[in-house]
Amino acid sequence: MVNYGRSGACVTCKQRKVKCDESRPGCRKCQRIGRSCPGYPNQWDLAYRNENDVVQKKVHWNSKTIQRIPSAKMLMMESTLIDERLQAICLFFQDYTISTCGPCPGWLYFLPKMYQLSAASSLLHHAVCTTAYANLAQKTERPDLAIMAMSHYRESLDIVKRTLLSPRIAVDDCTMTGVMLLGIYECINSTLVEVPQYLHSSGLETLADLRGSLLMQGYGPSLLQIVCCQMQRRTLDHKTAPSPADERLVKLLDPSTLPNRMIINKFEVSKFVANVNAKIRSSQISRQWDGIWQEFQRLENKFLVWDGEASQEFGFVQIQQPSGAGDKTFVYHSYLGFWTLSIWNKHRAARIILHQTLLEAIDASEYSCSGSDPGALDEELYASSKSIIQDMADFIFASIPFSLGDVPLPSTINGPKSVGGYFLVWVLQVILRCPFVTETQRHQARDALLRVGKQCGISYATIFAQQYGASSPALFKPNHHDSVIINNMSPRGIAF
Repeated sequence: MVNYGRSGACVTCKQRKVKCDESRPGCRKCQRIGRSCPGYPNQWDLAYRNENDVVQKKVHWNSKTIQRIPSAKMLMMESTLIDERLQAICLFFQDYTISTCGPCPGWLYFLPKMYQLSAASSLLHHAVCTTAYANLAQKTERPDLAIMAMSHYRESLDIVKRTLLSPRIAVDDCTMTGVMLLGIYECINSTLVEVPQYLHSSGLETLADLRGSLLMQGYGPSLLQIVCCQMQRRTLDHKTAPSPADERLVKLLDPSTLPNRMIINKFEVSKFVANVNAKIRSSQISRQWDGIWQEFQRLENKFLVWDGEASQEFGFVQIQQPSGAGDKTFVYHSYLGFWTLSIWNKHRAARIILHQTLLEAIDASEYSCSGSDPGALDEELYASSKSIIQDMADFIFASIPFSLGDVPLPSTINGPKSVGGYFLVWVLQVILRCPFVTETQRHQARDALLRVGKQCGISYATIFAQQYGASSPALFKPNHHDSVIINNMSPRGIAF
């Protein structure tokens, strides 16, 4: 590996022009001034050293345009710009890409190589710089880096507009990846309460739909998974029906793999949610209850089957450790990696939404099932579904120590990553929005989002926690089922 001989100091100490003590995992000088230390260049995956050489060539000023010998000040400025961009990009690759490992196909694992081959004027180049500068700006509280990120963001948007005029370029891997990165930037740098990646998910969906079956080529299958997950977050959050394009893209997924089946299950839940929400609005729940109940049973069974098969293919381990507070133990779940953790948590969040929708339907109906004792059935369903919702929330909470690097991680992961926090944002939002979790769980979700925002530099997590964590979400109507306690419920699901 080539060693460029640069200082081992962290970015913050370099900017402040003070000697860095280079303590691990972060320097004490950053801690003393209340900043989060972004770490050191040699911590940022050595696998990207080769990419650094390419980055240097891309960001180096063209000497042919300089008609005189550069001054010492200009050389110093040039060196600083190159150094900061190298550090920003290396840190972003370390934070937001997951290499393939065993049953884990990885996430954006192809981005460093794709960036290496991209032109300096391309959408992908500017999108990488956008997210990289924003990521580093959040972690170092550097307004000048945030301005650099915004500059590349504006250039990226201009390129997107021009690219859409050329269908061949518009649907290639680099363009789709670039648009997806702009969605990540919106999360990192957001000042909006509304989900910021929605600003780009519709465009990403359109590009994927234009590409059609060609998504089965190149990095298309990985991009297809990301597109489908983004569009499903939009439909589930807004309780809207999936579009015809959503349907076409989901049909391209290979249902033989468990990650794709999880996405397909989420898609079916989004249709169920939209259908039930429409019936609630039109006061047709009571007349349509039998059909709603049958569809719920079908979907719940699919979730239980997936749960069993996923436990065999990429299960997780529950670990108990003394907490240091009396006889209490600290319990967390350990996973094969961040990617498998994200698949499990998306599955759990979708199941929370499925049961939440059933409970909202019961609340909206005068009776649950014709020919049955409505009160008894309502109470049993309520108790069982609320228990499952709260269990799924607890499983998500048990994944947080692994996600944020509080516990030992597998050696293949190469240290804590911000993507672990990024994967938590939506599932914690689902918990925070759900009126059927406990107040303790709501506070846990809010606190976790605030921590993700601060530790991982994802400002949208902070904004959402501050906006939605102040009060409990309102139920459809006053809930008269809360005092019901049902014993001997199945821990895995409702007994049909």
